[in-house]
Amino acid sequence: MFIDNKYRLFSTGFNRYGRLGHGDEKEISKFTLIKHFKNKKIVDVQCGYFHTTAVTKEGHLYSWGYGN
Repeated sequence: MFIDNKYRLFSTGFNRYGRLGHGDEKEISKFTLIKHFKNKKIVDVQCGYFHTTAVTKEGHLYSWGYGN
């Protein structure tokens, strides 16, 4: 995961449990914009082994991945 200078969130890697945020479990070999957040300004992202969380500039928290 990384956030660019326009507050956009990108992810790459092993995507088990959908933890990359693209709505599927396909492995991604290059950094790809997470479309769900294209109109939101992401200021922080944290990655766990089975999940990911992101915080918007407005203070909204999003979480995705294993969910258990």
